[in-house]
Amino acid sequence: MNRIFFIKPLLIISIVAGMLWLPCKAQTRQQAQDEINAYREKVFGAFEVFLDASKPETIRLSAIAPYQRVIDFKQLLRCADVAKNERETDLIRGTALSRTYAYASRDAALFKGVIGWVMNPRNPELAKASLNTLLLMNFDGTATSFSGQEITRVMHELTGSKDPEFRMAAFGLLTMQQDAYALGIVLKDLTSLDTSRLSTADGLIFLNNYQKKSEEIYSTVYGVYMKRVSQQARIESIRLLGGYAPALETIIAVLHDQKEAPEVRLAALNNLQGSAPQDKLEAYITPVVFNEKENETLRVVALKQMMYIKQSKLERIKSKRPGKFSDDVYQLSQTSSVASVKTAANEYVLNVNTKY
Repeated sequence: MNRIFFIKPLLIISIVAGMLWLPCKAQTRQQAQDEINAYREKVFGAFEVFLDASKPETIRLSAIAPYQRVIDFKQLLRCADVAKNERETDLIRGTALSRTYAYASRDAALFKGVIGWVMNPRNPELAKASLNTLLLMNFDGTATSFSGQEITRVMHELTGSKDPEFRMAAFGLLTMQQDAYALGIVLKDLTSLDTSRLSTADGLIFLNNYQKKSEEIYSTVYGVYMKRVSQQARIESIRLLGGYAPALETIIAVLHDQKEAPEVRLAALNNLQGSAPQDKLEAYITPVVFNEKENETLRVVALKQMMYIKQSKLERIKSKRPGKFSDDVYQLSQTSSVASVKTAANEYVLNVNTKY
């Protein structure tokens, strides 16, 4: 009886609390809905100003400046009409198209216009909005089989555009699609160091988008590295050459060359860390890690990379005892005169669980 008597007050309190909480929850939902409705009305009003051709251009543009997309579907259709309207200014047409997102995938006439506008340098704002529309259609999956083919065709043409922004966008999209046409251009230009379309570094970056690296890609990249190119191009070359056997000795030599730029040596270190077996990697980084006159950042990064490798379950199973490298790191943690290196060595000792 006492137990039942004790439960009843708790039950009553819970029911009353629930009754008080429900109106609060409903009120919160209503407030949220009211805020959404208020925002929609605000956006609607702004686009009404933009779509009013009788108003000055500056007022129309400033009205929708805070809003990147039109919400009301009827206004979206009107924005599409504005983009098609040759009596409107280039800036108004480009802005209108940019606010329709990827609606061109559902409007054949608008899509046809976009395909033509993107190639027309006389209307730069409309051309730029058209380019963004095609990129959005491609990446968000709204492009159909036909429109997808058309987008690829246009991007092929844009690889020769006089506008570097359009060229970069075209190569970016095509190389992400593993496009053979774009690959051929990039390889040809890298071989001859032709930078009329892309800088050497950009060409190498786009090559990295290809998931399968052929012998032709590797040999071309290695050839670029061996020529007198910019530091950034050399770094991008090294990043691409991971696992390419003919380049291994060159990359090791870069890592060990104290006259080389630290950024290039760091790229070589990262290359080896991602492609070399652990025992080989230990040998490659030993001259760097244990030389007190070596680059401080390079030593710390090398230590941390090896620590992460040795922390893996597989490496723990294989290691019956610390090994010479870990023994040397322990000594480094006690004797290094470089504070950051000493800290990294101590972190290695603690995390690899070496026993001494």
